[in-house]
Amino acid sequence: MSNSHFFSVNGDRDNVLLVSGQSIVGNGTGLFLFDGEGIQKIDSLPTAGIYPLGTKYLGRLLCSDAPPASPAELLIYDEVGVERYVRVPELADAHDICWDGESIVCVATGNNKIMWISPSGDVKKVWNAPGENDAWHLNGIYCQNGKTYLSAFGIFARHREWDEKEFSHSGIIYNLSEGRVEIGGLDCPHNPVLLEEGWLVCNSKLFEILNLDSSTGVLKRSLQLNGWTRGLAYSDDYYFVGESANRKQLTVGASANLCVIDRQRWEVKERFAFPITEITFITLVPRRFVPSLRRAFRTNPVREAV
Repeated sequence: MSNSHFFSVNGDRDNVLLVSGQSIVGNGTGLFLFDGEGIQKIDSLPTAGIYPLGTKYLGRLLCSDAPPASPAELLIYDEVGVERYVRVPELADAHDICWDGESIVCVATGNNKIMWISPSGDVKKVWNAPGENDAWHLNGIYCQNGKTYLSAFGIFARHREWDEKEFSHSGIIYNLSEGRVEIGGLDCPHNPVLLEEGWLVCNSKLFEILNLDSSTGVLKRSLQLNGWTRGLAYSDDYYFVGESANRKQLTVGASANLCVIDRQRWEVKERFAFPITEITFITLVPRRFVPSLRRAFRTNPVREAV
């Protein structure tokens, strides 16, 4: 699919799609590049999210378990390679990242926290949702016009209470800036974004992508997909949505798919199979950052030659 307009953002076509994910079996975990023609693996680092920090840097949040044995790690890239490495011990089970113009905002799912981290690595602010450990299952983070929003499986008090079968439609988009639920009635939501057509969110448990009115929360459109929906990006003409295989019922040859959805017609235009079973995130970045992602820490040829 060699369309120069495929990844156009505000008319700028010089972008590529980054997809991160993992395989329950095998060794497919890593970061992948999709340029509209083929899929290339960049590295094998499990990644919770990548987000542009203005125009000069990219922030990359690596996946983590529970502290202190597995602190979260934040990599800051410029156009040469990794410019800075930051370790964040209290960021448990990292899930997502965004930039609010001043701070890198990170989701610590394992201990129910949102953390604001300066580019130099200082923790500037922490918000702790009520409840113990992974009570809400905070996951997606989104910043726009001075406001911060997050997606969560619900407002619960006990660790993984959301995983109990009697709970459904408990998922929310939460307006963190105003301390209130913006959208309710969702099922394991991920990756909320607010666009001109309204809220767009992965309604993961029901394998859907939803478009909701930004003022009322009323459903405008929905699209049924074939697997757990997680990972969402958009260009001028398309949405890009991750479709993961069922981790509890994996079949031989099962893979995650990248679904390309026509933004106007609201229909799947293409599906591309990835060499992983689950997609963690999807994002569009300027093509100029690709060499630095490949180079990473290898920015000193003298050191590399030793």
